[in-house]
Amino acid sequence: MSSEATSAVIAAFVALVVAGGSAVVTVRAARRQRTLDLLVSSLDHMTGGTQQRGAGFAALTAIRATATPSEWRGLEPAIAGHVQRQLVYLLRHDRKRRWHEVENMLVMAEALRGSTLGEHLRPNEWGRLDAAAAVWLDRPGAGLPPGAMNAVEALRDDAGRRSLG
Repeated sequence: MSSEATSAVIAAFVALVVAGGSAVVTVRAARRQRTLDLLVSSLDHMTGGTQQRGAGFAALTAIRATATPSEWRGLEPAIAGHVQRQLVYLLRHDRKRRWHEVENMLVMAEALRGSTLGEHLRPNEWGRLDAAAAVWLDRPGAGLPPGAMNAVEALRDDAGRRSLG
């Protein structure tokens, strides 16, 4: 093979490697952007009504299932803080104790207590959860979903321990 042919083969190979690398970077960037867009949408839904909160959690579940472990670890602090604030809000302000909101609260509490999300909360954030759970537990509990009181009591116990740092 002539030196010109060899140079052409090498140049073609280098172009192929560069194009392949560029495609991988582009695909990863597009995937990350889609993940971030879905995250923003899911967190936005969680600030709405009951059904929107449920849809927001469903979207978070989808993100968790499709994100790489490192992507998920990078998203956890923002998710944990948002879930904590939504849970404090519901514990303090859902005076009617509607079943559908109680179900959302239980999902949020389990997400913080039963996964690595809770590791991203500071002691003062756990303290606010503890105080909000105490307010919720002081209200009459007739007609609540089975296990709701126990779940909120467990949240309060856990939040109380974690608030001590």
